[in-house]
Amino acid sequence: LTLRMPQTVATHYLPHILCDYQPRFPGVRLDITSCAMHSLEHELRIGTVDLAFLFADTIGAKNLECELLRVEPLAVATHPSHPLAAQKSADFKDLEGQVLLLPKSDCGYRMAFEQALAMERVTPATVIEMNSIEAIKQTIKSGLGVTIIPKIAIRADVERGEVAKVCWVDTLETGVLMIRYKDKWCSPAVQAFMETMRRFVATNKEAGTIS
Repeated sequence: LTLRMPQTVATHYLPHILCDYQPRFPGVRLDITSCAMHSLEHELRIGTVDLAFLFADTIGAKNLECELLRVEPLAVATHPSHPLAAQKSADFKDLEGQVLLLPKSDCGYRMAFEQALAMERVTPATVIEMNSIEAIKQTIKSGLGVTIIPKIAIRADVERGEVAKVCWVDTLETGVLMIRYKDKWCSPAVQAFMETMRRFVATNKEAGTIS
């Protein structure tokens, strides 16, 4: 069973899901990695990927069947000593001249974020792309940059005082999509994994709370 999913989903949801799924399908071999949207439709069509998950509100691929599992809250985050952390309210114009740390793939929310910057004619000092959410967090903790990130990914870091959430003027969120190739036969193993994802992700209202 070959799966593609964002690192945040794999880190914060997948362990609970596997503890439920694996004992019921002990003979199923799992291959779980991150994915890039540009090749996803082809991989799902030819069967090299069975099921995919993305942070996005929608995708424009008519041959793919997408199911919204949940709406994931996002946060603009930085080091607690950063001036933005002390502001009572911030918006895109406050990112003028800032160092931005952004995820390299899997993130429709990154595209929407950059589009909003362009609409507001905001020019950051630089954009540093990373293919690791953990690397982004560690860079923030070192005192460099501002990022947009799922709240669940920084919850513990914020509680420890290592990362600060910026008081953003608007609500930031993204969808968690479950994606398969339309009208393609699903094995019992794939169907069961889809149902397990629905139970453990879609039905939990608070991000990161696993019942």
